[in-house]
Parts: sequence; C-alpha cells; structure tokens
Amino acid sequence: DRPPESMSDRADFDVSNSTVIPALRYDAWVLPFLNLYLMAGGGTTDTSLRTLLSIDPPIGDPVEIEVVKNERVEGGMLGVGATTVVGGDKWFAMLDANYSKLEVDAFNDGIDAWLYSGRLGWHGMTRWGPARAWGGLMYMESGRTLELSEDFPVIGETRIEVDQQPVDPWTLQFGASVTVSHHWDLLVEVGSNFDDAFVAVASCAYRF
Repeated sequence: DRPPESMSDRADFDVSNSTVIPALRYDAWVLPFLNLYLMAGGGTTDTSLRTLLSIDPPIGDPVEIEVVKNERVEGGMLGVGATTVVGGDKWFAMLDANYSKLEVDAFNDGIDAWLYSGRLGWHGMTRWGPARAWGGLMYMESGRTLELSEDFPVIGETRIEVDQQPVDPWTLQFGASVTVSHHWDLLVEVGSNFDDAFVAVASCAYRF
C-alpha cells in the first residue's frame, strides 16, 4: 500500500522485444510525387523482461526481488501512411511517415508506433527489369507501459509498472526492389542501429 516509487535508480532492466507483423497494404499514387497507403494485418510480440532490485521495508533487512517475465501477445494491426518522392534519370529521394496501432488484450491501450524514414537511392534497368537500390535512416517513436502484479515474500502483493520506449530510435536502412513484370514488384529491406535493433522487411506487390 505504499505510494509508487521509481526504480530506475536502483535497478537495471534487461528487456528485449521481437515482433513479427504479416500485413496487407493498399496504396495509390494520388499525385505524381505523393503515395498514400493503408495497412492491415496481425502481429505477434515476444517480450522478455528481467531485473533484480532491492526494497527497504519499514522494519527489517532489505528484500532482494528478482522479476522475470516472458510473455507473448498477439493482436490485429491497422495503419496509415504517406510517401513523397523526387528524382532524376538515375537517382531518387523519398520521405515516408506512417502510424500503426497493434490491438492486444494484454495492454489497455494497445501498442502505437510512428515510423519516419528518408531514403536516397539509384534506379535503372537490370536483366531482371527496372530496379532500385537505396540507403537511408528510420526513426521510430513508440512507447507503452507494462503492468505486472507479483506476490513477494514479506512485502506481499506488489504492482510494477515498466515504461518501455526505444533506447536508440534511429536505424540505418538498406534495401532494393525490382519490377519483374508489368504487375509484380519484389522488395527487400534491412535495418539496424548495430546495437539493440534489427528490422527486416520483405514485400511482394501487385500493381493494377
């Protein structure tokens, strides 16, 4: 029944998240330089949280508490986004922004994420068809509060809230795409900050 206290100065948290989101995307070029799109799909997130902390009760010696949580959450995802492009004979530059929300029963408000990215690349003809290759940067803005309730010795039931957000929101991106026919485009993109984040995207698009 004590008021909530910050544990950031008395405990280090080891947290990792792995998310897989298969999704469908519908997009349209509403202007020669502006593409708008909708996304819908489902997501699975595996979260691992570990920490060791010490609590000083009013009476007695400090109590060491170890918190270990491995949790999988699933839910539906919806998103919207926009891309703007400029280019020349052999080069292009693009900016993209999108918002997505993953609805899961385990969290009261789901998981929200804003992704902003910029890319600079080359385009031209290859033996497989028109192709593009690029490099760029992505910025992820996302956060949530993980709520846990544990019954510990001596101090009894304790509620723990963990605020999660990216430690390093910037990610380098490298990708390529090829138009294999009048209707089909294939795309692969990978990204990393060479520390605690890795992102991989594979896409097969049908144009009509």
